[in-house]
Parts: sequence; structure tokens; C-alpha cells
Amino acid sequence: MLADNGICCIDEFDKMDVSDQVAIHEAMEQQTISISKAGIQATLNARTAILAAANPMHGRYDKSQPLKKNINLPPAILSRFDLLHVMIDELTEEEDGRIAAHIVALHKDPTATIAQAPFTMEKLQRYIKYARAIKPRLSAPAQQALVRSFKRLRGDDAAPGSHSAYRITVRQLEALVRLSEAMARVYLSPVVTGEHVAEAAKLLKASILKVDVSDLNMDEDDLAADMAANMAQQDPDFSDMMNQHNVPHEQQPAAADDVDMADADHEQQENVPPPGGDGNVQQPEKQASQQGKQQQQEQQQQKRSTNISAEKYEFIKNMLLRRLWENQQEQERQQAAAADGEMDVDGAAATPLHKSGTVQKELVDWYLEKQLQRGVIKSFEAAETEYDLVFKVINHMYRKEGLVTVTGAPKKQPNEDDESFRNRFMKERRLALSPNFVPE
Repeated sequence: MLADNGICCIDEFDKMDVSDQVAIHEAMEQQTISISKAGIQATLNARTAILAAANPMHGRYDKSQPLKKNINLPPAILSRFDLLHVMIDELTEEEDGRIAAHIVALHKDPTATIAQAPFTMEKLQRYIKYARAIKPRLSAPAQQALVRSFKRLRGDDAAPGSHSAYRITVRQLEALVRLSEAMARVYLSPVVTGEHVAEAAKLLKASILKVDVSDLNMDEDDLAADMAANMAQQDPDFSDMMNQHNVPHEQQPAAADDVDMADADHEQQENVPPPGGDGNVQQPEKQASQQGKQQQQEQQQQKRSTNISAEKYEFIKNMLLRRLWENQQEQERQQAAAADGEMDVDGAAATPLHKSGTVQKELVDWYLEKQLQRGVIKSFEAAETEYDLVFKVINHMYRKEGLVTVTGAPKKQPNEDDESFRNRFMKERRLALSPNFVPE
């Protein structure tokens, strides 16, 4: 109220009481404040812009988590801000030096930095006062640009793996209008043009907080990595699925093999002792064997360690969780129908409790089928890589995030070796959503 027709600056915004957060809803939504005290009700104007600053909950912003898990603020307040920016304290020597030099210069002579400004304080105040007096109108091209920008933002927000801080709603369309009018005032224009809308859309898109997230390491354990690498090759249904979609096999170029053979022959000639000498022939063979084992171990370690981008991980995780949730809803519906003495629509009995959940192999096959339909997988090698990746994502969801649980697992059959049982165990175990999982 005191900042009417001005700007209200709030520090430590995340430390506000819940009652104050509720009270500020009206001020940010309707630009008014209602007061009811001693039988008197009054509505006061609060036509102000709010500039607020908040700190992350754990002292540092965690890039692997979205904004709502870094700041203790409800989505109802976050969605009322037109622009949201994350200021991350990156360790950069050049930037740290420039900031330190500026602060030291202010302590030495506070007026020195102000004297270097290209305009005086009086000129800036006159410019702001004149710009705020302008009431720009929307032109026809600006209206069309606003509609296109809003549709584009909605489409990007609906894409899988989106890391936006909030969902794009009509509030963001109103924010686009306000920002476009503000851009017109900056240029002292009485009409909002398409260029002003484009600049406003850039500001809004940059503030959706798609912070660069570091890649995730899917190296859970050696056993799970080796099993995931061998499952695709040992699964006959995997090859049938690839053949149905006419996925070609990739062939290794012969030129590389020729170069490797030439290098091997060259190394062999270097290891041969000179004629007439007493050189030991077995020593080079032992060194070659040791080098081969070392290279094999390095290749296995690289194969186990799988890095995946956060966007790719979120995309796979969201697809799998959605499939598990749909299957769980269907099974609950069948169980409710069976409890009422009814049958399924197709005449099938309800799913027994001990068979609840989704078989992991069916879940992985469903995901690969979707990717094949989208045309993402182009070759057998890409399909095997995707198969390996999905297996590791499921393992990560189960072990690290606790998003899924195992509701059933097969038993070891007589005369079945351990490796075969482990592969069959991972394929035939049943997965379900964790009780703590809340769908967004």
C-alpha cells in the first residue's frame, strides 16, 4: 500500500509467514489490499510492482532439482510473478575479479563509479517519469504475435523433460501483454509492435528457468550394468521387434579394421628380436597379453559408466512412470469390479493382488515400441543402447529415487545357473509405483 504507483522490494521472500503469503495473493493478483478491522471494511490500492529475492533451501541451488524443490515457496505465488531468474554463484576467476575490483573501488571513492555513467541521475529520473506516463495500445500485428508466442510457450512447456519453474497458463499470457507494453514504454512508443512482443517473449522464455543441469551417471553397480548390456542380445523378442520395424543392422567400416590390422602387424614386427640374438620371444607375447587385458578392462569400465543428460533422463522417467500409473489405474478398476462381483469389459477377470504391477520386460518393450513409432531408433546398435539405457534408468528409479517398488519376482528353477536366473529375474520381476509417489 505504501508503494502504490511505485515498486515494492522484498528480501528473504521465502522466509515469510504463511499468513503473509496468503495476504500477498490479493495484492499481486488484483493490485488491491482489503482491510477489515473494528467493523470497518476498506479496499486500498496497491498498484505496485514487486521485486523479491529468495534463497535456496540448502544454501546452494541444486541444478539436478527443479525450482520448486529448491525454494520454499508455493506454486500459487511463483505463478504470479511475470519473470523469474536464478542467479547461480559460479566460480569464475574473471567474474570474481571484476566484482571484487568494483567493490574495492566503491570503498575507495563512492563517487568515482557514478561519475563514469553515460547519463546523470536527473536525466534517468526524467526518462523514467516520461516513459511511465505513456499508455501504449496493442496493434493488430502485436495481437497476432502475442497469440503465436503464447501457443509456442505452451507447446514447449508440454514437451517431455521440460524443466520450467511453472506451467504456462493464461497468467503468462497476461504477463506477455504487460511486458510488451513495458517494452513499448522503454522505446517511448505509443503503440505496441510485433518487435516489442518478440522481445517480451524472449524475456519470458529466458525466465522459465531451464537451468543447465549436469549429466547423470547411471553407473549403479557392475552386475546390473553387465546384465543390461547382455539382455538385449539374449532377448529374442527384441530382435523380432526390430525386424518388424525394418531396423537395419549397422556394419563396421572395413577401413578401420585394415588400419587396426596394419598397426597390429607393425607392433608385432617391432616386438620380434633381431636375427642371431638371444631375445626372449615370450616376453613380448606376455606384454601384449597384459595390454589386451588392460584395454578390455578399460572398455568394460567405459561401457558400465553411462552418462545421460537430465532432459533424456526426465523424458524416459516420465514415460515409464506414466505407463506404470496407467496400468495401476486399470488394475485398480479391475479389482474394484471383481469386488462388486463384476467382470472386466472384455470379459477378463480382475488382476489378482499377488500379480499386481507391471512386468519389467513388458515395460521396456512398450517404451522401445513408442520410440520406434516416433522414428527415434534408426539401427540395431541404437536400439541396444536405448535398451541398456532404459534398464539403467529403471534401476536408478528403484535404487536412488525410490519411485518404484518390486511387487513380485520369479523363483529360481531347478538346474538353472545363476547368470540365467539373474537375467530372467530382471525381466520378469513386477514393478509398481511407490506409495510415496504423487503424480503431477
